[in-house]
This record gives sequence, structure tokens and C-alpha cells, in this order.
Amino acid sequence: MTQVIQMAIRQPALKQTRNLTLAIIDIARKREASAESLSAIQMLAVEAIASMDELPNQTLKSNQDNS
Repeated sequence: MTQVIQMAIRQPALKQTRNLTLAIIDIARKREASAESLSAIQMLAVEAIASMDELPNQTLKSNQDNS
């Protein structure tokens, strides 16, 4: 009898994007809409978008590695 184990490994960019999104939500909930907080949200959003742009490349690479 053969046992098969399937593991789900989160991609680093996916985890980073999730953390950045949670940071944006945290800032938006806890602070007033000052210029400083909006600037922080903008910087985090730019990083989150860059991380999302990396996701297809990482998925493609891991699919090729598994072939």
C-alpha cells in the first residue's frame, strides 16, 4: 500500500502580500486620515502590488521545478 502526502506551501510573495494588506487595514482602522497615515498606506500598497506582480513568476517557477 502506498501513502501519498500533499503539502501546501505558501509562496513568499503571497505571504508578504497578505501581511502588507493586513498592515494597510490596520493603519486605516486605527489612525485618522492624516497625510502621514495616507503616505504609509500608499507605500504599503506599492509594495503589495509589487509582491502580487511576483506571484505569477513564482508559481511558474515552482510548477517548472515540480515537473
